Order: sequence, then C-alpha cells, then structure tokens
Amino acid sequence: MTEVGDKLALTINLQRSIGDSGGVNFVTTVPQDLDASALNAIVDKLHAAGRRLAVHAALEVNHNELDQANLTKRMHEAQADSIEKKLLGGSKMTVDKDALTKSREQLALIPVHIEKIDSKIAALRKELNGAI
Repeated sequence: MTEVGDKLALTINLQRSIGDSGGVNFVTTVPQDLDASALNAIVDKLHAAGRRLAVHAALEVNHNELDQANLTKRMHEAQADSIEKKLLGGSKMTVDKDALTKSREQLALIPVHIEKIDSKIAALRKELNGAI
C-alpha cells in the first residue's frame, strides 16, 4: 500500500512483432512525476531498440535468402555443365536440350536476384549504422 507522499511509478510496456513468428517485449518503470520530455526520450529509446532488433531479423532473413540464391546458382551451373558435357561428349544418353536452356535462363536471372538482396542488406546495414 502506498503512503501519502510516496511517488507512484508508471510501467511502460512496448511489444514489437518481428517477422512472422517472433517478437520482443520491453518493460520499464519510471516515476509518475517524470516530465513529458524525459518520458518521451525513454519511449523513443525503447522504440529504437525494437527497430534495431527488427533490422537484425531482416538482415538474417536476407542473408539466408542470399545463401539460398548462391546454392541455386551452383546447382544450375552444375546442371548446365553436366548437360553440356553430355552434348559435346557424344553421350549415348538422351539429353534434354530444353533443360540446358532452362538452366541457362535461370542462371541469367540469379545475379539480378542476388544484386537485389545485396542492396537490401546494404540498406539495412546503413540503417543500423545511421540514424535509427
């Protein structure tokens, strides 16, 4: 129970969703008589912390996507090389020339996709290092 003259406290609870399945919860307590500018500064810091966590989560997603794109690129390169060797080597195995064309088409698209991911990563890093 509070006594007369005791200062009461306010609890600030900030919940932030990160990605599809995660989130973070920040809780802090401040004196009730804290002036508005000091209270706003605390809330701003909480929001900034939540934003940094969201940026880190986005970076992780983009790095995973970049890894997957590079893996796909290596797979298509290996597939195209294998088909070309069979074609050039006079293999008696049936060779699907359409598969070679499709692999080459996919290979042509992957660098554009990788460049987009790289630019997203660069923007996220800039945001982390800049003014959040």
